[in-house]
Amino acid sequence: MDQQSNNVSKQLAVFVPFVTQLEGLKKINTETVFEYKTQKGNKAARSHIAKMRKSKAAVEKIRIKEARDYRDRVNNEASAITTEIDKMILVHQKPLDEFENSERIRIDALMLRLKEIQTIAEGVTSEEIQLSIDSVNAIVLDKSWEEYLQQATAAVSNRVSYLKEKLESRTKYESDQAELEKLREEKVIREKKETEELKAKAEEPEKSNAETTESAEAVETKPEPATTTPSAKVNPFASQRVSAPQSFAASDSQLKAKVNKAALDAFVKNGIPLEFAEKAIKLIALRLIPCVEIRYL
Repeated sequence: MDQQSNNVSKQLAVFVPFVTQLEGLKKINTETVFEYKTQKGNKAARSHIAKMRKSKAAVEKIRIKEARDYRDRVNNEASAITTEIDKMILVHQKPLDEFENSERIRIDALMLRLKEIQTIAEGVTSEEIQLSIDSVNAIVLDKSWEEYLQQATAAVSNRVSYLKEKLESRTKYESDQAELEKLREEKVIREKKETEELKAKAEEPEKSNAETTESAEAVETKPEPATTTPSAKVNPFASQRVSAPQSFAASDSQLKAKVNKAALDAFVKNGIPLEFAEKAIKLIALRLIPCVEIRYL
């Protein structure tokens, strides 16, 4: 029994140095203050934790070696020590983790702001594009961007340049469209005027025929001058000559109207719109279309 107890004490004594060091490690771990946010402090904290892990690994190494005969006791002793070491690690690991997590959140927020610059709505009309330019120019480039200020400045400059090019192109397009609309309106006015002129010209032959008829009637009804020539005789057909030109003019006008109507109906029947057919008849009647005429027989 005594030999067995000595062996147990001898084997468990391998942990005595670690147990002795625990109090000193605890004191150092508690009193040491690290600046986790600075490069130097961050590095020192990691070095401190590495030393703790090294001590823990040494204990684990001995535990495995000594566990063959005294597994339960060795495990309990080792677990008690490593638990204490884990507690000391946690003192510094927790703030390190919190800092790194806050850093990820901070950087993600800055990256999101950069993305928002690059995705500001472009707009379609020149007014909308100008509003987009104003929105980008309104972005405040200050210390809130921290180490990303230079990138934010470049992003704003690039976005404004892109939008200005698009604004120039859109402004030219809208100007061209306005000019085309103006030309269309002028064309409508011009065509309306031309139609009115053609209509007036088409009415001129009828007016001329009426004037010719009136002139002829005036000539025929004008009394012949008195003569003392003995041979002068009364013309028994004088009254017939007065009414003949008027009758002829009326029948001629009716004939033209009838022929024009027949031509108009033929155009429409063959698929020509009435408006265009009327214009064609007028142009032909005025002899404004070469090699084409209407024969009034």
